Amino acid sequence: MLAKCLMNCIILALLMLPLARSQTGITRDDYLEAIKNAEAEWWTHFLNILEALQKRDFEGKARDGIRLDSHQARLSGILYAATGEKTYAEHAKLQLLNLTQSDNYPSIMVLNQIKDSGVLSEQDIAIIDRNILEGSKYPMEYWVEWGAMNHCTNHIVNSLTATMHRFPKHPDFLKWKQKRDINLSGSWGLWSIEDSQIYIPVWLKPMMQYAEMEDVENEFYALPTTRYYFDYLVQLLTPGGQIAEFGDGRYGRGYTWTWMISVLEKGASVYGDGRMKWAAHRLFETHFKELGHQADRELVDAYLWADDTITERIPTDRSRLVLEDYVGKKVVFRDGWDRKATFLFLNFLDDPPFGIDGKEYILNTINVETEKNHHGHADENAICQLMKNGCILLYESSYRETSSTGPDGQFRADVFHNKLVVRNGLAHRDWRLLPFLLDGGRYKFVNTQLMHFRRFKEVDISRTRLTDEKLGYQWDRLINYMKAKDWFIIFDIVKFLKSDKFTLANLYHTQLIDGFDHQNPVWFDTYYSSIAGHPNPDSMRLLIYFPEGTAFRIGTEQHRNNQQTEWAVYAARVDSFRAGDLLVMPTILAPHHASVPPATIVAELEKMKIFHEGNGYGIQLPAKDGFVQFNAMLDLEAEYLKRNIRPRYTFESGRAEYGDLVTDARYCYLRQNTSQRQNSMIFYSFFKASRLIFNSQILFDAPGMLIGQDDGGYNRWGVPKWLAWEDSVKFKR
Repeated sequence: MLAKCLMNCIILALLMLPLARSQTGITRDDYLEAIKNAEAEWWTHFLNILEALQKRDFEGKARDGIRLDSHQARLSGILYAATGEKTYAEHAKLQLLNLTQSDNYPSIMVLNQIKDSGVLSEQDIAIIDRNILEGSKYPMEYWVEWGAMNHCTNHIVNSLTATMHRFPKHPDFLKWKQKRDINLSGSWGLWSIEDSQIYIPVWLKPMMQYAEMEDVENEFYALPTTRYYFDYLVQLLTPGGQIAEFGDGRYGRGYTWTWMISVLEKGASVYGDGRMKWAAHRLFETHFKELGHQADRELVDAYLWADDTITERIPTDRSRLVLEDYVGKKVVFRDGWDRKATFLFLNFLDDPPFGIDGKEYILNTINVETEKNHHGHADENAICQLMKNGCILLYESSYRETSSTGPDGQFRADVFHNKLVVRNGLAHRDWRLLPFLLDGGRYKFVNTQLMHFRRFKEVDISRTRLTDEKLGYQWDRLINYMKAKDWFIIFDIVKFLKSDKFTLANLYHTQLIDGFDHQNPVWFDTYYSSIAGHPNPDSMRLLIYFPEGTAFRIGTEQHRNNQQTEWAVYAARVDSFRAGDLLVMPTILAPHHASVPPATIVAELEKMKIFHEGNGYGIQLPAKDGFVQFNAMLDLEAEYLKRNIRPRYTFESGRAEYGDLVTDARYCYLRQNTSQRQNSMIFYSFFKASRLIFNSQILFDAPGMLIGQDDGGYNRWGVPKWLAWEDSVKFKR
């Protein structure tokens, strides 16, 4: 009996082994099959192009824009290397012989793969070598960028390195090496200056290929700046199986999705990291199996670099910084990693003070007046994506759809993003708002900071600050993620740094408006049926609710965004302000199923209470058997005392009232449960507080300092704030 039971267990374990090893079931064989299909389709297309080229002289080729580059030949080259079928070697040879533009890295890789196949004559090799030498002129003469960005590595570092391996005794070898090494120095061990998910792999992957060719992989992958970007891509993976879009990205069809797959496969193999493995497979699954995209030549590296012995591991991170508050400057809120998970992505990266020489050069060499250096949009403090149940509810602005950036910075300028937009001057109350905000799309240099981020049991919070010294305002975006409902309660807190006339507009972009109240237009029920022309599931809606609607100018205007016609939903204030004035512009984002009438949610929200007294702002929402309440200090610096003592604050200097709550907390969350007859329970979470008082009952009281602070006249013992705390307290009615 024991032997039979043991055998059954072994059989069961063997049956479960493939599932345990790979939740997606994707292996290197899937990549190879996709490459075969892509090569077959490309070969038909190639023959048609070749026929067209043969009817034109060489000068006509360039003028007609018909181009054959060496990248596509990689499909045929890897298939010959993997299968030994000579037909693929013949395909690769014909492509290498008929290049109109050569990137030397793939040319030399394919040549090495088929050189022993017997299909190449000495004359063929001479023609291919001539093409390679002609191609070496591009990185030397035409690609002028430098710094840690895409062209600087993609067209120079790996291409010249491959050329040097092919022609080690060429008279130009030392020139190639110097050019390669100079461009390499701007990226090796340094942070990328890109702020666009589409271009991160275009910068990183050539560095990986260089490290492989030069046999310095151990050194390269040990660099903390290298490991960073693999984890970065994993943490930005959305429930939809894509890397969250920001900067010059584009939904669903960006050409670097296969680059990301190969990058993550290599990361998984080098670091033995199952999360990177799973992320690579989810990208492949989404783009190839679900969106129906045609595989391309970059899957060659995914096939070469993949290690099927690495076991997939689904990440377990929930809301978090990606990856910190200096280089990444991004926040994701999420309740899981499945396809129906709730996901919100905030980008607060400004133009940070690193990679200065590359940025300054680009800024003064090519036209980048509408973007950050480089490829980043004016999306500081913008919500770039919101998803729930597989539906995109808020999205980024996408890449330009014309040959150059549009006259108003399409779609890079701040007005095309889900953020607060501020202008000096007063917009006319009877005119459309967007034309006033469209000011040529010139990028406005700002500074950003993370003020705090914290995960609590029932709410996750981030507070990020944008400061525009020139326009004269400071904007804190405080996001409360209410986990019980998957709602986001947003406090946009503006402090004016100078006295002036201002127009402020809190913008949220959407494609369709499913409902609103003509009599009281403080809410809009919105959704996307497509993103940049790609279908989007529309079973969910996003209710955008402005709690203090009557105090603001609220409206909607149509415009072109994200390569389609969209609506800009806004709450605006047009007024004169004095230096030091504070303004709060709250918004509630409430995802819900399309079958749920928005009026039922609105009826619930209309019962909310708003507390705004002195330096505190709070919103109390009714809940079953009680309420939940979100509270924040508005001016975080106002509590500091002028005297040079420590702590340089007291409870009274930071004291603010939020209805029945009195506290000096910079942030406080309350939930009251009144289901018990005699007593109710108060659950609280706070960030930076010394005392919480609710209806005259002390909920939390920090102890004093152990050692006194000598201020020059006497010793005083102050009460320092605690960083954070959570607890439940019985409250007597």
